[in-house]
Amino acid sequence: MADVASFPVQNRQLARSIDGVHTDVLVSAFADRILVVATQYRKIGSLFSSTPSTVPTTTHFLLGSSTTTQSGGHLLYASHISQTIAAMNPSEKRPVLLGIALKDLGDDNLARKRVFEQLMEMIKECRVW
Repeated sequence: MADVASFPVQNRQLARSIDGVHTDVLVSAFADRILVVATQYRKIGSLFSSTPSTVPTTTHFLLGSSTTTQSGGHLLYASHISQTIAAMNPSEKRPVLLGIALKDLGDDNLARKRVFEQLMEMIKECRVW
């Protein structure tokens, strides 16, 4: 069996309750990409690709439903995560793949803000860049 420490992909993960909802974050550093999965359904959900830079970022929708009420928020997550990575490590150029599946909070802007802030903190704690 191969030595686990020599595996070339670095992974970090966290699980927490955000507003009473179990939330998982997984961040993996591949040689050519960074994968971020943020889920409250234990599934990858919609998939986005974004390039790290300060502003503007280039974000593309890849898979899932791009016409839901949440798709605009998911694009915001993808852009913000890429900008955060660029701010924390300006030399990071690997594209970011974001799999996101979060509960719909409807028009509750305060709850959406809380989830966004707590999820971003979890992703920062899982830093692999």
